[in-house]
Amino acid sequence: MSEQFCITDGLSSKFRTRLEIAPQKIQFYESQGPVQEVVSDGQTTLKVKVELSGEGETWLSEREFQLSEDQNTLTAIDGDNTLVRYRCS
Repeated sequence: MSEQFCITDGLSSKFRTRLEIAPQKIQFYESQGPVQEVVSDGQTTLKVKVELSGEGETWLSEREFQLSEDQNTLTAIDGDNTLVRYRCS
C-alpha cells in the first residue's frame, strides 16, 4: 500500500504536485525509483535514500520527511528549506 501526499492551491481539488511513497518505491515530479535505505526516529521523521531515475538519467538522492502527528501533512526537509504536502483526497 502506498501513501500519497499533494501540494494543492487550497481552493480546488487540482494538484500542483504529487508524491507517492510505497514500501519499496518513491515517485514524484517526473522521477521515481527504488528505496535503498530508510532511517526512522521511531516517531515521525524518516530519512530515505532512493535511486531516482527520470528523463533518461539515474542518481542517488537522500530525502528527509517529517509526518505530522495527525498524519495529514508530510514536510520534506532539505537543509533550511521545507515543502509541506497534504494527504491527497
